[in-house]
Amino acid sequence: MGHEWKALKDRFGRLRADDLLDVDPGTHLTIAEVLSAEHIVERRAAGRKDGTILTELSRLRTVCNWAAQRGMMKAAPKWAMPPIPRARTRHLSREQFARFLESAAVPHLRLFAILGIATGGRMGAILELTWDRVDFERGHILLDNPERDRTAKGRALVPMNESARAALLQAKEAALTDYVIEWAGQPVASVKKGIRAIGKAAKVGVVSPHDFRHSAAVWMAEDGVSMSEIARYLGHKDSRITERVYARFSPEHLQRASQSLEVGEFTQKRLAKRSPGLPGTEIEKAFELGKSLLENKPRAAFVQLDEVSDRFVIQLKNGVALAIPPTIMQSLTGLLPGLLSEVEVIGSGHGLHSKTLGVDLLLLDLLAKAIGAPAEAKRRAS
Repeated sequence: MGHEWKALKDRFGRLRADDLLDVDPGTHLTIAEVLSAEHIVERRAAGRKDGTILTELSRLRTVCNWAAQRGMMKAAPKWAMPPIPRARTRHLSREQFARFLESAAVPHLRLFAILGIATGGRMGAILELTWDRVDFERGHILLDNPERDRTAKGRALVPMNESARAALLQAKEAALTDYVIEWAGQPVASVKKGIRAIGKAAKVGVVSPHDFRHSAAVWMAEDGVSMSEIARYLGHKDSRITERVYARFSPEHLQRASQSLEVGEFTQKRLAKRSPGLPGTEIEKAFELGKSLLENKPRAAFVQLDEVSDRFVIQLKNGVALAIPPTIMQSLTGLLPGLLSEVEVIGSGHGLHSKTLGVDLLLLDLLAKAIGAPAEAKRRAS
């Protein structure tokens, strides 16, 4: 919290808690909303990323929510917040990991990489791992530290595969401390710099300790391991988190949805039945867009309702935007629920219940072709 407060105190430190609830006469927004919006602009100008800014303001919001719940504030303030950054899910292929290990000459870094893949554990869990939680007889590794305070991030009991067993037995013979990962007779606080250096030497790009966890999950998904099993392996308390990030790597991902879109009159009749009153041409457009979505590799995007044009604007990662008529979007929502995630709330104006839909979509040219409206595709002004 110290680093975050350092960034916040000049703007917020002079205020009493309830001052944040006052309304600014010029904007009709609360002081909290005005100051947090100013904070976002200033921090971006200083080169800070939205993830950093979000963390800073979230700390302040948490404190105020805590105070409001205990009657120390009249109410919890509303805040301006930057968008949540898309999660970084970089992973190594098996060939890249083999090259990484070939370049890993430092024993504790090599052992960390092997355990990162074999256990899918977070950096903190692996660095805190002690030998009393490595059970060679039963063949499992307990990543959870009984002496550690419980947090929202779960830690798992995982099986010990042969790669991990061989590496651990070798490390056990040379152990000088109770910690599995050690260097010069001392536990290790971080391996970020060392892992990055090995990745550079192996020419596999920028590698972080967390990439091994992602790689483990992706490899399991690619091999057809169920999302619930991967969730347990990673220590996720909610398998929806696992599915949102890793389901796309599974060969079974969207197979059932794809089968429902087999080309033929029957599928189009089903779509028409799900969207009564929709003109036939609109049904065909929605059907073709749905086929394209499932037949091509998805690209991440967001969809928002533009209340001015009364259309759904698809925003792609490359800055391209595309307007979709609500009738088509409504049909896709009913037909392809597997493509929609993290649904929040809006009114029922178009039979949808989301203000912002996280949707897996393909490239702009496929979208434009599918709905036959390339004139509506436009590059967002940079």
